Amino acid sequence: MKRVPEMDVSRLNTVLTILFDKIKNKNDDNQVLPVMWQMMHMFSCSQLSKLVAMKRGLDPELAGIIAALHDIGVIELNVRKEHGKKGGSLIIKWCETYNEQLAEEEGIITTSEIATIKEAVEHHSDKDIYTDEDYIELMKDVDALDRYLHGVETKDEYVSRCEKVLEELGIQTQNSVQETKNLLFSIH
Repeated sequence: MKRVPEMDVSRLNTVLTILFDKIKNKNDDNQVLPVMWQMMHMFSCSQLSKLVAMKRGLDPELAGIIAALHDIGVIELNVRKEHGKKGGSLIIKWCETYNEQLAEEEGIITTSEIATIKEAVEHHSDKDIYTDEDYIELMKDVDALDRYLHGVETKDEYVSRCEKVLEELGIQTQNSVQETKNLLFSIH
């Protein structure tokens, strides 16, 4: 019987725990996005990013950490406009604090990984810009797909990215993402 290799995601699980602890005590008053959405989106993006990273031959834990932190600008700064770029400025300090407090027991987030996380967070909202940077593209694709899977209105480059990832994962949909969106929104 073939076994699935173990996946070490202790750093990711710690990052998610820290973020959940930070978010769970907020209420929706004065938040740019509902607290429940922030929690669901952070967790589901982390899970999806690991799957897509495995398919693309990338590090699933690093992809999960990027996904967990991709909306740090919304979580920490309570901004939606340019939250990626603004959130990117928080990443170095956030990861340094993690390393100072937790690296010994959970493992360090390396300087190279921090740079990758920062870039992916800063550029994840630029869905219409395609790059050769694997983790930036992964985060853009996963963010678009996760929003679609949660029923958030999907249009423009989000549709293209969703269809690309679904095809890449070998998931056949009866209709295209655009056709499904049109069908769903015509019911209301």
